[in-house]
Amino acid sequence: MSAPGGPSRGAGPDVKPTFWGRLVGWTPYRSFVGFVGATPRRQLLILAAFPIFWVLTQHLGPMLQMVSVSLTDSYPVAPGTETHLTFEHYLNFFADRIFWMPFFRTLIFAFVFTFCTLILTYPVAYFLARHVSRENRMLMLLLL
Repeated sequence: MSAPGGPSRGAGPDVKPTFWGRLVGWTPYRSFVGFVGATPRRQLLILAAFPIFWVLTQHLGPMLQMVSVSLTDSYPVAPGTETHLTFEHYLNFFADRIFWMPFFRTLIFAFVFTFCTLILTYPVAYFLARHVSRENRMLMLLLL
C-alpha cells in the first residue's frame, strides 16, 4: 500500500499508453481539437454539420432521385437506349381523376388530423406549463 501522493500500483515506467492515450497526447490531434473548439460559433458549426449532412444525403437525395425518375419517359432505362425527359407523367396525373382524387383526399385528411391534433394538444400543453410543478413535468410528459 502506498502513501497518498506516492507512486500507485502498476504506474511504473514500463506501462505503455493505450491508443486513446497516445491520440490525446498527439500534437496534431491537440491542435485540431483546439482549432475546432476555439469559439462557440465553430463548436455549433461542427455540432450541426452531421445533422445537415444527414438531411442532405438521406432525405433530399432520394427526393431528387424520385424527381429525376419521374421526368424520364421509361424507368428503368433499357440498355443501349438514351433517356428522354418528359412531363407526360405529371400531365397524366392531373388529367386523370383516378390519380388526383386520392391525392387530394389524402391532403384533406392530413390537414384535418393535423388541425385536430393541434386543438387537442394546445390545452394539454397550457395545463402542463401552468399547473404542473417543474419536478413533476417530465413525469406528466412521459404519461402522455
